[in-house]
Amino acid sequence: MQASPMFRPQYRRSSSAAASDPVQRYIDIALFDREIVEAVLDEDFEEAARLATVKLPCVDPEEVRHLDVVWVDQGDEFWIGEYDGWEMLHLKKNFPFYQA
Repeated sequence: MQASPMFRPQYRRSSSAAASDPVQRYIDIALFDREIVEAVLDEDFEEAARLATVKLPCVDPEEVRHLDVVWVDQGDEFWIGEYDGWEMLHLKKNFPFYQA
């Protein structure tokens, strides 16, 4: 399983994004950074904020105090919906998709 601490990525991951792309790097850190996840799980929000501001300078340290870890099975496809400052993780397998 992979951990998904969620900040507010302003961009969504595309399957063609290159690992060297700074936007993709931001998303990868914001969603899957092991050190930030461990700090949040330990409820050490000061350490999580420190790590987040070092790795993602645009993050407001106060927002880190509101992080949750959401576990997603490796390989599951998901997207993050944002509404008025709240993020929700949506698993593709929970929605009907059609293929032409």
